[in-house]
Amino acid sequence: MDERSTMRKKMQGRKEELMQKFDANGDGILDNEERTTIRKAFQKRQSEAFESFDADGEEIRDQVEAEPNRSSDL
Repeated sequence: MDERSTMRKKMQGRKEELMQKFDANGDGILDNEERTTIRKAFQKRQSEAFESFDADGEEIRDQVEAEPNRSSDL
């Protein structure tokens, strides 16, 4: 199986997971309400991920936070 086919199969699996989780009425189509729910879930996930990297709470990732394993020459 080539790389493209592998990626396509992986994406199809992810799509099925999302449909199973967010298709509230089970019709196989995401309506506006279900899409809004997905957007909110992704925004929450993105916000939580950012907060885990924002060590000083300034809501800005500075160079030290972006590259925590690098030593500073300053």
